[in-house]
Amino acid sequence: QQNHQRANMSDINILISQDQHSSMGLRERKKQETRWAIFDAAIRLMVVRGYDKVKIEEICQEADVSSALFFHHFSTKSSLVDAYLEINVFNVIDAKLKALPKASASEKLQVISQHLDDVHKNNGVFLPSAFSVFGSGDKRLELTNTKSGMSAVVFNIILAGQKSGEFKSDWSAEAVAISLVATWILIPLSADNSEFSPRPSSKILELVLAGLKDK
Repeated sequence: QQNHQRANMSDINILISQDQHSSMGLRERKKQETRWAIFDAAIRLMVVRGYDKVKIEEICQEADVSSALFFHHFSTKSSLVDAYLEINVFNVIDAKLKALPKASASEKLQVISQHLDDVHKNNGVFLPSAFSVFGSGDKRLELTNTKSGMSAVVFNIILAGQKSGEFKSDWSAEAVAISLVATWILIPLSADNSEFSPRPSSKILELVLAGLKDK
């Protein structure tokens, strides 16, 4: 019965921005409020203890919901990670870049790296498993895919920088984009290394930009 219920919920796992709740009907608003309560409870636990050490039963206890209600809102524990990265990484980066249409290619890349550093700083315990879980099945973190996802965003920024003359053109924009995104994704794995830079994504970008601009 539970599987049948999941299959008929087309909007399962979907979190609608909380600033839009006031325009919803009562039933939909209550559903989203419960879903956000489950999501917030899960992230609170995972940020402290990591993804692998948090059980669904503990999330339910933290959110004060039953396991049946959990699966009414989220199909799996990993779907919470999907939602987290969608809300806190991809959507934020998209919004920040759209707000800077006239920024240079370097400035746009710095916006991405600075945001990733902020996320890494606040969620160092959680991020390694988050990227691992999310990246295993989502094309937005598929490194060699420069037609969509994070690699595509970085690739198009670098390509625009080469076309404008900001970056030298003898580097492969595709290779640089893939290498940069791969490094950004792997950075959280070094969260426990005390010798690692406090803002590693930005430091790595500095090295890449130095190469791209060295004419």
